[in-house]
Amino acid sequence: MKKIITAFMASASLFSAQAAYATTYTPAGNWTFQGMVTVQKGSGPILNCLATATFVVPEAAPDAHGAGSHGHMLTGPTNLSIGPGDAGCATIRIVSNPHSSSSTTSATGQDPVVINNVDVDTTITPGDCFGNLAATVVPGAPPGLEVDTILPAVVAGTGDCTIIGTLDLLSPVGGSVTP
Repeated sequence: MKKIITAFMASASLFSAQAAYATTYTPAGNWTFQGMVTVQKGSGPILNCLATATFVVPEAAPDAHGAGSHGHMLTGPTNLSIGPGDAGCATIRIVSNPHSSSSTTSATGQDPVVINNVDVDTTITPGDCFGNLAATVVPGAPPGLEVDTILPAVVAGTGDCTIIGTLDLLSPVGGSVTP
């Protein structure tokens, strides 16, 4: 019986240690990422476009991670935009702003982020795309947001939208992500 209780306590402490992981985003507030992504609708042309994503980092201080301004997740409302780059980028619009979004923390700080119900209007090829955009936060100086996702076509047979690229933290200047 004593061995069973000891084994239970050991496994419970492992679960507690895993639950203690909390990525820290410093400071709290609005976070804007920006960078070049490739966008392709079905078998249409591959376009290099400037993408921008703005999230909110809710204030968590004071907590076990300190009293200074910080948070533990990216959340919504999230705004997305596709802008200048190749001439064809003008034919791509995100028409569903703002979005709800969610993120989870990890031991490495490479937190998965999901931006919900992204509606992409593509006039360069027939049909639009709609779905949840997946990305990953990458700690560093500056932190980044890696996007590698496929949004399904709204009209079957018109081709999905593939979006791939890395956005760097534009603001807050000096913002950091630590596991």
